[in-house]
Amino acid sequence: PAATPACAATGCTTAPAPLSLPPRTSDAMCRPAATERCTDACRLADAICTSAGRICQLADQLGGADPYANERCARGQDSCTRSRTHCCGCA
Repeated sequence: PAATPACAATGCTTAPAPLSLPPRTSDAMCRPAATERCTDACRLADAICTSAGRICQLADQLGGADPYANERCARGQDSCTRSRTHCCGCA
């Protein structure tokens, strides 16, 4: 039998949404300067976004029933967005 979600007594939050950002390499609006600093910032942003996507996949596999996992997904998405903005605006 399936286990009862941990949040069943208090009400489950909505399922995590997948990342909506396209990969940086296919985003025509993302044009960081060709400096080592910008290259590092973009490489780090790519790693953050990849990790955030994996976290959201795991949260989704829990059926959106784990508030902690959903929060981690949302925070990962926020970190991804902020790091991508930093990368694409790097001069």
